[in-house]
Amino acid sequence: MYRTDFPELGWLKREVNRRFADGNGWPSVVIQARPTVAVHRPDIRGPLSLFMNLRGSSTCAVAQHRVRIETDTYFLTNAAEHYTLDIEEPGQTETFNIHFGEQLAETVLRDSTTAEATLLDDPARPGAAVHFFTKLYSKDAALEAWVRQLQAHAADFNAHSLLRDQLLLGLLAHLLQVHRQTQRQAAELPATKRATQLEIFRRLSWSVDYLHSYYPRDLSLEELAQVACLSKFHYLRLFRALHGQTPYAYLRELRLRKGQELLRTGQLPVADVANLVGFESSSAFGRALYQSTGRWPMAFRPGALAN
Repeated sequence: MYRTDFPELGWLKREVNRRFADGNGWPSVVIQARPTVAVHRPDIRGPLSLFMNLRGSSTCAVAQHRVRIETDTYFLTNAAEHYTLDIEEPGQTETFNIHFGEQLAETVLRDSTTAEATLLDDPARPGAAVHFFTKLYSKDAALEAWVRQLQAHAADFNAHSLLRDQLLLGLLAHLLQVHRQTQRQAAELPATKRATQLEIFRRLSWSVDYLHSYYPRDLSLEELAQVACLSKFHYLRLFRALHGQTPYAYLRELRLRKGQELLRTGQLPVADVANLVGFESSSAFGRALYQSTGRWPMAFRPGALAN
């Protein structure tokens, strides 16, 4: 179903329980909502879910892992994980959250990895469970194209199950491609055992999500290492091995990218932009931006970009 509001929690839990009792499991739901009051959705056991925003931001937590989701990222949670969703800036946030129905991801994985002859002989064969890294991901052009298609067909989404499944399966196929790329990235870490590589990647991802959630703050190496449950030296070495740069360089690039996004809106003074993304002054922000791009802040204003 395609909704423009968040369903009442009691109804939602009853609906999910009913579907499981009937053998249908979780339904597929897209929630494109602009809440006018603060939203707090605590401890929901959900299906494979994608959380993102078209405007504003939200926060989502799984266990002790809490992230801030802005318009350039999305967050994945797996089936049966308990999540808590909060929107603290009503009127400024527009969500686009997708909850994938029962077995959809497993179907895509099975059909993309199983030999054609096997699929012909046993088309109902269950697929292997898919477990994504529960982390923030950067939006890419392909994902945004699928989101535009879902928005374009919003009026037909509830009435036409064929269209609904076609769009969601296409998006899932892309997410599985991203998942494979992420697994290959983890395989480059300096560890001999696959399980160790995945655990290192998971812990480093916690710290990267922390950077994306709290980049305006004065973050310390000790703080980031604690988030990753690693010693400072071990964390620094592994972070550089995975990302090819230090945590400070990563944070600096992130702040500059966020600053450029704010400048392009043309609404805030440079000093306010600098403060919002974590620079101590507008001059420090300007110098850093020029060193990185060869352009001063005013060159990123909408009028300057058009010339």
